[in-house]
Amino acid sequence: MILKTTYLNTNKNLQNSKMNMAKISGFSVEEGKIPKLSLRDWVLAIIQDKEKRKNKDAIFIMNEVFIFVNEVVPSLKSEFDFKSAWCGPYSEKVVKSLEHFIDAKVLEVKESKSTAIGFTYELTESGAKKASEITSKLPASLRDKIEFLKTAVSHMGPTGMFQYIYSIYPEYVFLREGGENIV
Repeated sequence: MILKTTYLNTNKNLQNSKMNMAKISGFSVEEGKIPKLSLRDWVLAIIQDKEKRKNKDAIFIMNEVFIFVNEVVPSLKSEFDFKSAWCGPYSEKVVKSLEHFIDAKVLEVKESKSTAIGFTYELTESGAKKASEITSKLPASLRDKIEFLKTAVSHMGPTGMFQYIYSIYPEYVFLREGGENIV
């Protein structure tokens, strides 16, 4: 529940920051070449970061998964069931996956002053091993696409990622009368 509350209560008021952008990946995986993984396995494969580029908070992870699903494996959209929310796209299924990973000691919460919400998530040693096992089963082309996406979103940072999502996917900007972003 802490993930959901934090995600929904973090104010990233960027809905007016529209930019003309091309999609990051420019490619998606053909339907027949998508391995059958559980939703949790997909989340774990996506959040794995061998390069340790940055500590990720719940919002960053949510947006990273959203971009991956929409741009690399769009056939998974209905499974993840993203909705527009106050801090960008939101999937209850991703939140439940993260909570499961924390309970299973695959993911740990770390206090951090570098994020707006005050904590980040990091794979444990066993989590990194499990993520590595999952990604090793993926076709090399898909692993390359995941790595390309991770590099791109890492370079964007949180603000750039919001600008990107709101520009490319305006249907996920959640506004009420007067333009205020709400849940």
